[in-house]
Amino acid sequence: MRIRSAVFVMCFCGAFAWGIAGAQSPPPNGAVSQADLCTATGRVARFGTGEPIRGATVVLSVPYGDLNQRYSAQTDEGGGFAIKEILPGRYTTSVEHDGYVTQFAPDGWPQSSQPALTLSRGETSHELNFHLLPWAVIAGKVTDEDGEPFPFATVLALRRTFNRGMQRLQTAGFGQTNDLGEFRIWGLRPGRYFIRAADASGRARGSGVEERDAASQIAYPPGFYPGTQDASQAITVAIRGGEELSGLDIRLTPERAFRIFGRAYDAVRGQPMRGCCVYIFPAEDVGFRSYGVTIELDPAKGTFEIQDVVPGSYDLMAATIVEGRRYSARIRAEVANKDAEGVVVVISRGTPVRGRVSMEGAGTLDVTRMSVLLLPADDQLGQGFRSGHVKADGTFEVDDVSEGNYRVLVGGPRSGPYTKSATAGGQEVLESSLVVGAAGIKGSLDIVMSTAGAAVEGVVVDSEGQAVAGATVVLVPDGERRKLFDFYRNTTTDQYGRFVFGDVRPGGFKAFSWREVELGAWQDPDFMKPIEDQGVRITAEENGHSSIQLKVLASDPAASP
Repeated sequence: MRIRSAVFVMCFCGAFAWGIAGAQSPPPNGAVSQADLCTATGRVARFGTGEPIRGATVVLSVPYGDLNQRYSAQTDEGGGFAIKEILPGRYTTSVEHDGYVTQFAPDGWPQSSQPALTLSRGETSHELNFHLLPWAVIAGKVTDEDGEPFPFATVLALRRTFNRGMQRLQTAGFGQTNDLGEFRIWGLRPGRYFIRAADASGRARGSGVEERDAASQIAYPPGFYPGTQDASQAITVAIRGGEELSGLDIRLTPERAFRIFGRAYDAVRGQPMRGCCVYIFPAEDVGFRSYGVTIELDPAKGTFEIQDVVPGSYDLMAATIVEGRRYSARIRAEVANKDAEGVVVVISRGTPVRGRVSMEGAGTLDVTRMSVLLLPADDQLGQGFRSGHVKADGTFEVDDVSEGNYRVLVGGPRSGPYTKSATAGGQEVLESSLVVGAAGIKGSLDIVMSTAGAAVEGVVVDSEGQAVAGATVVLVPDGERRKLFDFYRNTTTDQYGRFVFGDVRPGGFKAFSWREVELGAWQDPDFMKPIEDQGVRITAEENGHSSIQLKVLASDPAASP
């Protein structure tokens, strides 16, 4: 299989992290009367023409809450809908229909956010009017170094995102070239995209074939529009809703390439690894850590051969499941001007990390809904994490933790206590790392949760003092805590421009707000540097309360075309 000839997407979604505040779940059914239930009405139409869209699905969901706690309706012939008997609370909105971009924000709200709709007891909201944009299309042609069509190339439309403070490229759409080298990617949202083409043919081609010898091969590394292999030299393409942008041509040029020979061993079972698979990822930090190729193993020997690898650094990872538990291992392989041989990936059992979760402050919480997560500090792929559920008595066990440094996180309901401390062997590890050796850790991992967090609320206004609905609001921690990405908090304003954060951990923060911003951009120091003095400083204290007014900042140019 050719390196980078297919796409293998892996991501850590942060499902265990304590939350994005401002997401208040509605009260249970028994807490309200029939008269307290709410109604949401509106209309869905085509953008530009106002033509009603029949059969669109409109959904109200509790933000970051129970996926089963949602309300929905389909539009009628006139594009109208009514959702009734809704519990009061805060909800996100979404509307979808084949042929149109899924829309999260009603008309007049920033379309890059998923804002919260606040429904008070007995309220009927008529705010939910949507004009859906038709899918956008990107089209072009991929050729080789001689200008000949390049069939069977995989072409990706990539959007810039941020993950744990680092820029990443995320697949938003894909296509494959036909016999004429032509591609067409449909279903895209308005925005800015990088266009990347990669050889998926599995065949040698072009004028460089004659140069093939026993020690090397000829491969076509991925190329970006307008014709570069260097991601830093690639340019973005801006596209609007319903637009079809053509003429995006990419030329792929060959390079000398080599092979990686190796073996995967399953030390958990005591045998060569069988089945699928070894995964290989370029290790350079250009946004491709989420992309790689799946390599099948020899079922008897656990050996593998990876062909057409251009010089560079690569991460190889193997994973298996034994008795319902997942085990993995990762190593670094360097490819210079010769084949890399003797690469061995060994999957082995780790050691258990045991501990206890205790609570401070007023109120109670069902700890059995919580999990303890250990996230490798240097694992940008997010694949090496281990987790364990908390029992009724507060104890937990995270099995098979490999040697390394780990961030300690506690996951559970999105509204609740914050993690106050985590200690192992008498040493605080919450804001540093938990060091796990070959024999595990000394003593137990003791975690203290507190319900004495601060509340921060306020309103976002524009330059004229008018409330801004659907704005993104972020609490950015001070100092060294900015490197701890689970310490950040973000939410969106409701239809009245209001926002609320509950259970904020004590400490210093700056509050910022944008109409349009790339998710996670605030974790990038380069992005924040020029606007640092425009934030509002907040000191969160135990059981404290802050009320602030924020002026919405200019939109991030990367958030929209």
